[in-house]
Amino acid sequence: IVDSYNHRVLIYNNGIPTVTGATPDLVIGQPNMNSNTANNGGIGASTLNYPYDIWSDGTKLLISDQSNNRILIFNNIPTSNFASADVVIGQLDMTSNSPGTTATTLRTVRGIDSDGTKLYVADYGNHRVLVYNTIPTTNGASADIVIGQPDLTSGTVNNGGLSANTYNNPVEVQVKNGKMFVGDRANCRALIYNSIPTSNNASADVVIGQPNMTSNTCNNGGVSASSLGTTYGVVSSGTKLFVTDYTNNRILIFNSIPTVNGASADVVLGQATMTGSGFFGSTGIVTASNFYNVQGMDTDGTKLFINDYQNFRVLIYNAIPTSSGAIPDVVVGQTDLVSATSGITASKIRGAFHAIGSTILNKLFVSDGQNNRVLIFNSIPTTHGASADVVIGQADMVTSTANAGGLSAKSLNANKGVFVDATTNKLIIADASNHRVLIFNSIPTTSFASADVVIGQPNMTSNTANNGGIGPNTLNAPYGVYYDGAKLFITDLGNNRVLIFNSLPTSNNASADVVVGQPSMTSNTKNNGGVGANTLFYPRGVHSDGIRLFIADQSNHRVLIYNREDFPAACCGWSC
Repeated sequence: IVDSYNHRVLIYNNGIPTVTGATPDLVIGQPNMNSNTANNGGIGASTLNYPYDIWSDGTKLLISDQSNNRILIFNNIPTSNFASADVVIGQLDMTSNSPGTTATTLRTVRGIDSDGTKLYVADYGNHRVLVYNTIPTTNGASADIVIGQPDLTSGTVNNGGLSANTYNNPVEVQVKNGKMFVGDRANCRALIYNSIPTSNNASADVVIGQPNMTSNTCNNGGVSASSLGTTYGVVSSGTKLFVTDYTNNRILIFNSIPTVNGASADVVLGQATMTGSGFFGSTGIVTASNFYNVQGMDTDGTKLFINDYQNFRVLIYNAIPTSSGAIPDVVVGQTDLVSATSGITASKIRGAFHAIGSTILNKLFVSDGQNNRVLIFNSIPTTHGASADVVIGQADMVTSTANAGGLSAKSLNANKGVFVDATTNKLIIADASNHRVLIFNSIPTTSFASADVVIGQPNMTSNTANNGGIGPNTLNAPYGVYYDGAKLFITDLGNNRVLIFNSLPTSNNASADVVVGQPSMTSNTKNNGGVGANTLFYPRGVHSDGIRLFIADQSNHRVLIYNREDFPAACCGWSC
């Protein structure tokens, strides 16, 4: 949760809160849960000044640090308070915060989003959206594309006149299923791009909140299902569209993504009707179903999270509402649904802007990566709410520390894929942020069990990416694992390759026999030599039936099938 007025971001390690008044586990931007100074101790890699938005893929964490005119990138989700960022965008170093209007600078940055490859930034004060073709890995990186301006050194409001390719304080940007959505705040509209722009100054295809691309009157024609006040956020689940209407204290839900200008919403939250706009709705008091200057929202396609800014709370709907005026299921930041007090304790917030949650599941064995653990159910559950019997990566069922007790054969750090071989009873876990794969020679029957073999590291107490230099025995954020009873397959996501071991390793730091996606064991370029039948770009899933190999090639948006009667016994450059 972005707690803007407390100059901090709060992290809940145990997943999305299911009870009112839940307490966060970590704070970013402050040394503890009881402080709230802007740039506490002086501007640096660990400080914040009115943060606005966040994005995470479960490994990296990005924060838009609004009043420092920068975006902070944490290569791994922090596991301790006051953690330092690894990369800064918008500034040349971690101790600068001057605004600017160039390819490398920002001015009052707000919304951010990514598809896992590209980074999209709502550069609010420069009236533009910036696109970075890859998430930057060095400070002061240059944007590749600008939208809303003719070039990367312009920052004029509605440059050239209000139109389909201009902005006035864009506050939010999101990409989903090949479309881009922008909340154009001061033009009182949301813009839809039917495809992701690949050149500067691209024009939007559809406008919401206005009858055409050249009008920008707030509540044009009066407050209704087709009008907007000050637009703060726009989010899509892939089929539905959600728009934050800040000054009308409401969220509009479109059951399908509009294809024509001036479309009408189907559902309104925060108001009883489509023509209501008052804060607290029509009641004049805080209630469960009314908002006060709602700032933004997020959805995972099932749950809906709403940041009710002036009520100092985040509201969680366990299912996306289908009727207007729906009541949320859970509140964060308050003890009940009719309170609205601010504070700086572990369970209070001031000015929430964004909330996000993620859980990775698998049947019988659950890779609970955000809690840095794997849960084992000794029998397949047949009733709701069943309890796990054994936990790996933690000493008990109520802790979630990354590398609990210190990096060891027992610990996990943002684990991803898990595989169990029913024949040999071996358990294999992709321990992504420790850049290793752990093998348990038998399925653990007690909690906090130790692994027997490690791949990707020389021992159980090291966790460097590509330890000693990229090679056949190193890993960089491994994601998927599969064992067909003979060969072991690992998707080495950060190295853009799949490693094949002709037999399951029985000793630490074993070397792979075959690499897929690279011409050699010492290269790791995305789509090496150009996208083709023998290249990969962030592969995630892998499976084999003993004859064919299947790879989910994530950022190439494809699944590759390798038809071979027998997998090759030597490296390299294998084609599908």
